Amino acid sequence: MDEYQKRLADPCWQRHQELISVFLLDSHNTSYFWKREDNTYYWQHSRKHLDDDLFVDADGVQLDLFGKPDLTKQFIMDAILGV
Repeated sequence: MDEYQKRLADPCWQRHQELISVFLLDSHNTSYFWKREDNTYYWQHSRKHLDDDLFVDADGVQLDLFGKPDLTKQFIMDAILGV
């Protein structure tokens, strides 16, 4: 079941996930970086010109020694500006 189907089944489905970071581009365009229950990561992009949020798996996430994601500027900019 992907994120779109989870949201249809339960509007509060993200309460079991960990929000890592929020990136505000402007008042109508925001990107969220989430950690799923299975320890994988994904981006949720909310854009004014889109009818629904865009969910993208975060491939290539580097983790530090303690298992936290190492979000470099290049990784973040590629993800949020590539939408």
